[in-house]
Amino acid sequence: MSARKQKATEETAAQAAPAVDETPTVEQAPDETAPVVDEQPNEEQTSEVAAPNADEQQRPMVVTLSVGQVLNLREGPSREFRVLEHIPAQTEVRAVPLPYDIQVPGWQLIRLEDRVGWVSAEYLLPQEGD
Repeated sequence: MSARKQKATEETAAQAAPAVDETPTVEQAPDETAPVVDEQPNEEQTSEVAAPNADEQQRPMVVTLSVGQVLNLREGPSREFRVLEHIPAQTEVRAVPLPYDIQVPGWQLIRLEDRVGWVSAEYLLPQEGD
């Protein structure tokens, strides 16, 4: 290739290539006067939340369906969740409180023997005497 053709090719390539900014960038140094946060809590910052007693944790409830009907125990608080078990009418169950006073309108988390699941709250009443 002749010197003239090579120079023309280099000029064409230089025009087609994107421009590269070779100016060095400067990053700002961290502010030395920034406040320091102590992540270790001191005694004044820590507080304990009293755990509810056993009676508050699982209060007795009764399923209030007509005889012959069953209440579905579900994996979650919606009809979309899988049915785990069918609970007969007049069965005693234990309401399980949700942490931090979370409420799920229309649904109650319960314990039935060794299982925990969700039921429609409209079919539960506190057991008499409680």
